[in-house]
Amino acid sequence: MELFKKKEINTKRLFELDLAKAICILGMVFVHCFEEFTLTENALNGNAYYLFYVVLDALFGAGTFMICMGVGMAFTKKNTADDFIKRGIKIFIISYILNILRFVLPTCLGYLYGEDVTNLVIGSLLYTDIMQFAGLALLLYGLLKKLNIDDLTLIIIALIMSIIGSFIRFIDYGPYWLNEIIGLILPTKDEGFYEYFAPFALFNWFIIVVFGIMLGKFIKQCKNLDKYYMISTIVSGIIITTYMIIAIPNRLGMMSGNIIDYFQMTTYESIFLMCGAVFVFGIYHYISKLFSTKTINFITRLSSNINQTYCIHWILIGWLCTLLYEQPLSTLGVFVIGTIIYVLSTYLGELIKRKQEKKAKEYATRTQN
Repeated sequence: MELFKKKEINTKRLFELDLAKAICILGMVFVHCFEEFTLTENALNGNAYYLFYVVLDALFGAGTFMICMGVGMAFTKKNTADDFIKRGIKIFIISYILNILRFVLPTCLGYLYGEDVTNLVIGSLLYTDIMQFAGLALLLYGLLKKLNIDDLTLIIIALIMSIIGSFIRFIDYGPYWLNEIIGLILPTKDEGFYEYFAPFALFNWFIIVVFGIMLGKFIKQCKNLDKYYMISTIVSGIIITTYMIIAIPNRLGMMSGNIIDYFQMTTYESIFLMCGAVFVFGIYHYISKLFSTKTINFITRLSSNINQTYCIHWILIGWLCTLLYEQPLSTLGVFVIGTIIYVLSTYLGELIKRKQEKKAKEYATRTQN
């Protein structure tokens, strides 16, 4: 039976992606807690640290999150080149505002205690993260779309960028501020400044977003989603399971335990991130059949608040890390604080979302009158 049509069939919101994003943000809270808080030696060397910070984040975390963004780019009705460019610039600017709120302001507390934290303040401001990458990816895609680049050319460009990023990585360009700036585009590493490394360089990660875009276009043309997910889940599941069986015990590549090997992944390793996302999308598709309408609506709402929740959880982590700097956390402590941060973030995110929606309705009413 023919699985794909030339015309678009599936254009409605995909719940499996909403579920994926909701789970990703929950996992990211714990990952970021392991990443940012001072940990006890047992916690740092424990199985939970390796499982959450290395395995789950690498195979089913940020990569899946960015592929969701790519799929969303294929589905969005605001799909002109200018739409993507404007959205990219907006997110890029917000990413640095977030840096100020989560890192710069807490770091400035050091001045109150007579410490010179100028370098830390500058480094905190320039810190590169997934939001900067998301903004740049949207901006680049918008520019390429403006040039009327076709899908094949887009894939080739992303592949070439990934290959270049695979060979030009772990490089220290000197001053930490320069490593931060270059790190937006190419994977850098600063040996002297708190062992900084660029986590989401455009050259290494753009291929992930492009894969999401292509996946979204395929899904839109799929006649039978159940059959597609059955095939894709089995195939991707075999690939990702084989990779984990080989890579985890031997600590290979992204599974080495050194997180820089994941963030500055090679083209070959990016394939496993793609397979991980395809695998969980299929699992979530079938799991969602068991959910009630109320549960589906709740998860969809969580997903729609993802930007607010993401920013709020980082601000809470940034300030708590400063306040608890000399208080190492155990694994249990990480999960307790992570749970509290997640609950607060989702609650506050919902409040902010409601206020935004209320203002939007009031503005629409005024313009109509």
